Amino acid sequence: MQDPTIVRKMKVLRAEVRRHEELYYKNASPVISDQEFDGLKRNLEKLESEFPEVVRQLGEREQIGDDRLEEFANYQHREPMYSLDNTYNQEELSAFETRLEGVLESMKGISYIVEPKVDGVAVSLTYEQGVFVRATTRGNGTEGDDITENVMTIRGLPTVLRGSPLPEIIEIRGEIFIGNEEFLRINRKRVDNY
Repeated sequence: MQDPTIVRKMKVLRAEVRRHEELYYKNASPVISDQEFDGLKRNLEKLESEFPEVVRQLGEREQIGDDRLEEFANYQHREPMYSLDNTYNQEELSAFETRLEGVLESMKGISYIVEPKVDGVAVSLTYEQGVFVRATTRGNGTEGDDITENVMTIRGLPTVLRGSPLPEIIEIRGEIFIGNEEFLRINRKRVDNY
């Protein structure tokens, strides 16, 4: 028999994580910071690892992390599109370095660049024979929203790649975001048009 306190705690944490995932990924209206959200997920993962028998009793937790929306057509990625982990302190950075040491043969000469987090939409741009054909969101990692029409409005987006030789198909992945100044300009325009 499982400790009812642990079962209840895990159910509550799962529901809370699911609620915040829905707010963040589906509604684009988070109510807690990324750091608080990551802390909730970490607490749940720790609890699940400490009490695997409760996980078996409750069943595996559905991993959401899915930003796909019904308004867009889905497109399957050629290769999975993973999300990045966040690091909030020196201990987490040290743990990251330890994981790297297990993967890389030599850590000599490796240095780090730390940048502020930019929150936008993870995107994969696909070019075939050097011509831009598709843009998709990360989605659930295997399937994302086809946002090609939206991305075509970005000034400066190369629609044709130059250089030789070009691969037959290339996917370029990154983050699309709006800078604060542009965000404020768009909102002012919306207010004026309202």
